[in-house]
Amino acid sequence: MARAEAAIAAGDDRAAFIELQTLVRRAPDEVKARLMLVELSLRLDDPKGAQAELDAALKHGAPITEAAPLQAEITLARAAPAELLTEIEAGESGLQEPTLSLYRGIALSQTGQHAAAIDALQGALDADKTFVRARVAIADALVASGDSAGALQQLDSAMQTNPKDPTALALRGEILLRRGEHRAAIDALVAARDAASGQLSYKQYAGVLAALTEAQIGAGAVDQAVTTHTQLAKMAPDALFTQLLSVRLALAQNDHAAAVAQAQKLVSAAPTLPQAKLLLGVALAAQGNFHQAEAHLAEAVQLAPENAHARKVLASVNLRLRRPDVATQLLASAQQDDPEITAMLGMASLQRGESAQGIQMLEQGAERQPANHALKYDLARAYISAGLHGKALQLLRAMPKGDVQRESLLVWVLAASEGAAAAREQISQMIAAAPNDVGVLVRAAMFYARQQDLDLARQTLQRALKVEPNSAGALAALARVESAA
Repeated sequence: MARAEAAIAAGDDRAAFIELQTLVRRAPDEVKARLMLVELSLRLDDPKGAQAELDAALKHGAPITEAAPLQAEITLARAAPAELLTEIEAGESGLQEPTLSLYRGIALSQTGQHAAAIDALQGALDADKTFVRARVAIADALVASGDSAGALQQLDSAMQTNPKDPTALALRGEILLRRGEHRAAIDALVAARDAASGQLSYKQYAGVLAALTEAQIGAGAVDQAVTTHTQLAKMAPDALFTQLLSVRLALAQNDHAAAVAQAQKLVSAAPTLPQAKLLLGVALAAQGNFHQAEAHLAEAVQLAPENAHARKVLASVNLRLRRPDVATQLLASAQQDDPEITAMLGMASLQRGESAQGIQMLEQGAERQPANHALKYDLARAYISAGLHGKALQLLRAMPKGDVQRESLLVWVLAASEGAAAAREQISQMIAAAPNDVGVLVRAAMFYARQQDLDLARQTLQRALKVEPNSAGALAALARVESAA
């Protein structure tokens, strides 16, 4: 028993399970050990094994007050909330308050009766204000009802009682992730991961790692995401979310070929899974294969017409294909106060020649998404196309230095507004800041070529090829320069 308890404290549930199995073989009537085996079986996602151990514990005299909550957990682990609800309503569960109201509320929520669930769970809280499990269950029901703000309030109260409760921290992280608050989500999910030992099931822990990987990708912490995903892949290599995140990681690392290959395997294995089709479309679009991307994204939208993200991605690809009317139609049923949608509708207006309206909508989108640099670059291009060079310069100069797109756009707007000399000065600054950046060198060379300075363009591209001899972009640009010469 002591070795089992030490293993549990160290977070080694499997070692504890083996020790307890050895103990009950020697002492079959050791009820405490059998009840511990039930809890371990549940954490190891083995409800069938948990039921066998609970039956044995009851046979050897386990008290119903201890057995009833475990039986409720087993029933929920078997995904049979309606069965548990029937037992509770018939008075056959053996549960006592406040756990009776707790499990009634959880069962109601899992059968889609969220309002009734919250009422039942509130009854558990009325009996015990410090009942963290009840507060987390209320938060879960509120999330399912679409009230994420109310859910976060409940979780804040739960964590005042127990700041390290992993279930509260995990749910908080998932809510923040859905709201796009990636850094805050990472903080909560890391705390949940660190507090998980002996508290979360194997499946719950894998879920925390999956959400943490996604949050780290969203925050741009790709190296951390790789580390987290590696741990997840060891736990659940064949899980669908593990494979989906592999594609997301490849995209985040700009390894588009790997992303396409992994997404194609997913689509072959699960041809009706919208997420797989969506990721394959995103990966193909990242490669510049917009027509192929459009086909897969259209299938994703057909499989999940309510998926707003899939509609937005498909609309963005149609904009790249210069199909503004198709993009507008796709976005017509989407949430119109979404700043990303506002910006895409602005791009569609620009493509239809409605410059003033398009710029106004892009400005609205940029104002509501100040950290969205890609949107600001679109707005800068719109300003340049409309001859609003002053606005373009003001926008670009307010953005962080160092991004190749920013510097390249500055070159073109300076050339248009202040002349070639100002543009060349900007190029010199770009190259001085990143002398071995092939992308910068290629862009500089293409500017020189358009200025008919073919010798300088050639020299710049040869410099790029010394850095990266097999650069497809530099080789293609050099071929164009030689053709022009």
